[in-house]
Amino acid sequence: HAGLQGDPGNAALIFNLARVYDQNNEKAQAIRYYRKTIEADPKFTYAYNNLALLYEDSKDYANAEKAYRQALKKDANYNLARLNLGNMYASTGKFASAQKLFNQALAKEPGNEWVYYYLGNMYLRQGDYRNAVAAYQHALSINPQHATTYYLLAVSLSKLNRMDEAMQASLHYMQLAPDGEYAKEM
Repeated sequence: HAGLQGDPGNAALIFNLARVYDQNNEKAQAIRYYRKTIEADPKFTYAYNNLALLYEDSKDYANAEKAYRQALKKDANYNLARLNLGNMYASTGKFASAQKLFNQALAKEPGNEWVYYYLGNMYLRQGDYRNAVAAYQHALSINPQHATTYYLLAVSLSKLNRMDEAMQASLHYMQLAPDGEYAKEM
């Protein structure tokens, strides 16, 4: 707050204050300061994205979509907002809309592991385990250190009754995250 007293229109300072509120789980204040960031600098795409994530977290999908779309309107190449919007669509059952956004993200960044990770999640939600496996394997070919991807790969492989491969994915998860969120399940 002290920095803002000397420079109240500094969007970067306002954004950093919003992030502190966000990290401290003070959602109302975080939303307020992300909005102030946008007022100070309407092109501050990260503020739109973070605001959208907060709306999404509180299941205010209409405002989340609006904020993600604003971020993309300000910067059509901002794939993080595209991926987050696609992930929100997939988690709410709007698979065709999610697929369209993921295809756009893939066209812009074919080497982005998160595109394949989110694609895998969408396929897993749909029960399309074969495509989920392919997407997770591709994500791991880009970043073999992402433990959660191994967990989701193991789940998908087990759904296909490919138990030896599922066990291998589980072992990779355990090597990377022995005390991780899914360690007991693995």
